[in-house]
Amino acid sequence: MFLCTFYFAPTIVQGSNGNFGGGNGAAENPFIVEDAADLDAIHNHLTSGSEKLYYKLVQDIDLTAYLLPGGAGYAKYDTSGWLPFGQPNGENAFSGVFNGNGHTITGLWINRPEYNNIGLFGFAEAAVITNLNVELSEIGIKGKHNVGCLAGYCENGSIVNCYVTEGTVKGIAQVGGLAGYTNGVSFKDCFADIKVLGDYETGNLVGAKE
Repeated sequence: MFLCTFYFAPTIVQGSNGNFGGGNGAAENPFIVEDAADLDAIHNHLTSGSEKLYYKLVQDIDLTAYLLPGGAGYAKYDTSGWLPFGQPNGENAFSGVFNGNGHTITGLWINRPEYNNIGLFGFAEAAVITNLNVELSEIGIKGKHNVGCLAGYCENGSIVNCYVTEGTVKGIAQVGGLAGYTNGVSFKDCFADIKVLGDYETGNLVGAKE
């Protein structure tokens, strides 16, 4: 009974433990992302029926300790590194609105060379990602097809005022500094300054788009 009561509470107010620092995901009351555990908790809140969920970053987040041995992220993901939002096989797309609020996520790395749709946001559909800066660790990002620092595969959404720096993004095809593959996505005030490696369909900003 206690668990049910907590789940339906209108506002989540616990921070620094993967339960967000506040908010309920509504446009006027977004989930507050304060630390690495909160960022990882978005995996558990990708969809809410037909409702679009909203997230707001309120400070810079360094994923270095979280993803290295001894960290909570490493305990879950081991040597594969960060698990993209929207699973690498194309399921559970991220379709929310993520406002980076001008903050930076550093220390991001992903080592999943056998999977498609690899990036901080792996598979995004009708998503809006704004005001976010991402810096890769020296390990970089490795995927197969649709590989990017910010997003692997994006469809029918927008990316505004975002940039990525440092490190290397590597894949076989559809590899981009910001996004790997996009379809119907609008970009504004974005740039990427990282090394992009792939066999074909590569680009500094976007690997391939329609």
